[in-house]
Amino acid sequence: MEENIKLLLSYIETEIKDGKKPLIGSGVVVNGTAILRLLDRIRAALEVATGEDKINQATQKAQEIIEFAEQSKAKLIDEDIATREARAKADRIVQQAMIKRSRMEHDLAQNLSEMLGGIKEAVAEADVKINAVMEEAKKSIDSALARVNVKLD
Repeated sequence: MEENIKLLLSYIETEIKDGKKPLIGSGVVVNGTAILRLLDRIRAALEVATGEDKINQATQKAQEIIEFAEQSKAKLIDEDIATREARAKADRIVQQAMIKRSRMEHDLAQNLSEMLGGIKEAVAEADVKINAVMEEAKKSIDSALARVNVKLD
């Protein structure tokens, strides 16, 4: 099941926004368990998004192709013409596998870079919002304290 990372980050933001305000101090009291579960889901979504499983499958497939080519080459070594054809075919298979692997690694790196850029933006936006909420809470607390001090005097 592939999850939307931006949606999970929105859930975290909602947890923070909906958190209870403490009676004293600034900040928000949030459900730590919920935040940790959301972070675990983000990690799982990142593994899917980065394509690590596809890279491993492609590497394994390339290894199987290489092993097959090597086995084919070993079986045909006694026959001169067949040996040369098998060697050429095995080399082409290996070369194609290496090219495919290189392309997949390049695509993975590019996708990961784009995804991490998006995550970085989302985290920066969340940070700005959290700081604004914290500043507003501090102002509210300072104002309440000032009113309490005025009433006490």
